[in-house]
Amino acid sequence: MGFPDWAYHAAITILGKIQLRMRRTVLGILALICLVGGVALLWFGPADETYLMFGSSGLRIGLVLGAFWLAYPQLSYVPWWFVQALLVGAVVVAVRPRMALIVLPLLLTIWLIRPRKRKEPSKKRRASTPSRAPRAN
Repeated sequence: MGFPDWAYHAAITILGKIQLRMRRTVLGILALICLVGGVALLWFGPADETYLMFGSSGLRIGLVLGAFWLAYPQLSYVPWWFVQALLVGAVVVAVRPRMALIVLPLLLTIWLIRPRKRKEPSKKRRASTPSRAPRAN
């Protein structure tokens, strides 16, 4: 005797939403830790180059993680292949900044011509469309 099918699907849906919230929460906590650590190093640390470097790095990383935390629900809809293309593009631009003039339009073009799933017509729509009767001459 197993669970009914609807209960299984409801449990999977609920667990997926909890997992999404947990990931977003962890991302927000990491952003706060980086921001607080960066501010603490800059504010309370000695005026040494190492402290300034790590403090400013903590602030930058915290701001980027905070932006990801805000955009996380929308980012879950971005296809994985495009995330990989963005990472490769970011590395190329970081190594050679002038390549941004080529990489950014290329990424935009890839996003615009990406493969899209075709929407299947619903069963109600197919059933409700009148069939064409042959014309009587």
